[in-house]
Amino acid sequence: KRMGFQDRGAIAPGQMADFILLDDLAQLDIYQVYKKGQLVHTKGEDIQSPEAAEDFPAEFYQSVHCKMAELVDFQLTVPTDATEASCKVMQIQEVGTFTKPVQRILPVKNGIVDWENSGLALVVVMERYGKNGNIAYGLVENTLTKKGAVATTWAHDHHNVMVLGTSAADMVVAQQRLVAIQGGYIVVDQERVVAECPLPIGGILSAAPLSVLGAELKAVRKAMVDLGYKNMNEIMSFSTLSLPVSPAIKITDIGMMDTRTQAIIPVIARFK
Repeated sequence: KRMGFQDRGAIAPGQMADFILLDDLAQLDIYQVYKKGQLVHTKGEDIQSPEAAEDFPAEFYQSVHCKMAELVDFQLTVPTDATEASCKVMQIQEVGTFTKPVQRILPVKNGIVDWENSGLALVVVMERYGKNGNIAYGLVENTLTKKGAVATTWAHDHHNVMVLGTSAADMVVAQQRLVAIQGGYIVVDQERVVAECPLPIGGILSAAPLSVLGAELKAVRKAMVDLGYKNMNEIMSFSTLSLPVSPAIKITDIGMMDTRTQAIIPVIARFK
């Protein structure tokens, strides 16, 4: 058997015939939607939802087995006599999901790397399946420009808890709220949740109507933009920071890695 979706991707005999018609190619305004060759929606009509949501086992709604974070979980420590740390950083782009590794020097104060005042963001991945309690750290460039945090369990492909922030206090609020709602997307500004999209089914799915889910995701994206995140798709850019098969440096619960060689990259290369 061949793997993959071999019955779609073209309008041809034997294919699924899932397609859309546009009334504005430049703006990608959708006029009609077809499913299996049948018209299911025309622009201006109310979006229909199933009468009953699909039922899932109870454990699917309690899948985030992760401790509530504390401030100490968002510290990078080095020997107390160090004054600076040379760190490996994931640099994102404004278009696409690829990253590249760069080196940055950060100051150290009393044995703690001062990442909060570095112009970078800290990203932390916490294992959430109750297997080993792993916590991994990375630094990211070109994400949030204001103090705040974003958290998700929709983290390709391992879907652990991932928290990104420029403020440890905001990261604590984001992580704790994410665990409390058992998955989704959270945006925090000044230690207050300003947008959220719950995904309580396995931490990656929602049973909410499309209109509700769409509005929640739109609010999350706007909140990320308000914090300075710049990308053609903020959610995809953030979630794929944890995609370990996408170039060139990403993070999982075991650490940052070179996605071509799978070699683990320490966040702190050296200190002095």
